[in-house]
Amino acid sequence: MPLDLAPGETVLFTAKLKYNRWERFRCVNCSLLCVRSYLGIPFLPFYALFGGSCRRSEAESFELVLTNQNIHFSQKIYSMGICCQNTESKIIPLDKIQDIVLVSNCCGDTCGYVDKAGDIYQLHFQTAGQGTPIPELSIFCIENPREFKRAVLDAKQKVTMQVSNVGHGKHDSVENPTVVMNQEQQARLLRVLEQFESQMPKNVEKNGDELKNPLLV
Repeated sequence: MPLDLAPGETVLFTAKLKYNRWERFRCVNCSLLCVRSYLGIPFLPFYALFGGSCRRSEAESFELVLTNQNIHFSQKIYSMGICCQNTESKIIPLDKIQDIVLVSNCCGDTCGYVDKAGDIYQLHFQTAGQGTPIPELSIFCIENPREFKRAVLDAKQKVTMQVSNVGHGKHDSVENPTVVMNQEQQARLLRVLEQFESQMPKNVEKNGDELKNPLLV
C-alpha cells in the first residue's frame, strides 16, 4: 500500500515483521480465543486448515514506517482468526508521542514469540491527550524493536528542536521591533525637538527650576 506522505515528509525507517514470530503469536492467541469461548472449539479444525493463509495475509499487509514527521501504521487482521477481516490504519505525529514501552514476558519466552528468553516482542506507543492507560498503538513481533524505538526518539527530538527554534524566532521578533518612519513623521519629530529646544531659555528664566516638555502639553 503506497504511503500518503505530506509535503516535505521523508521516510527514515521501515520496520519489518518477523513472520515466524507473528505466526506463533497469532496462532496461540486465536486458539485461546476459541477455547475460552467454548463455542469456538468446533472451529479449531477449520483454523488448522485455513489459519496459515490468513497469517500470511496479515504479515504481507503489515506496514510500519517512520518519517521525519509521523509514524504510519497499517495492517489487515482477521479478528476471529480466519474470518471477520478488517484493516487498521493510523498516523501518529511524532510530537504527540510521550513514551514508547518495550515488553518481554513469560508468554513470549514459552510460546515461541521470541528467539531467546528475554527478547522484546511488544512495542506500545503512548501519546499526549490520550486520557487512557491503553496505548495509542501496539506493535508485535517486529525485527529490531530497540532500533526502531531509538530511531523514533531521535526523529522526535529533531521535531521538538525545530518547533523550539521557530518559537524563539517569533519571540525575538516581538522583543526587538523595527520602527520605520516616513519623511513626514521625521519632519514632525524634528519640529517638536526644535520647539522644545527653543523653550529651554524661557523656562529657565521664568521658572528657574523646571522645564516644560511640549510633548506633554
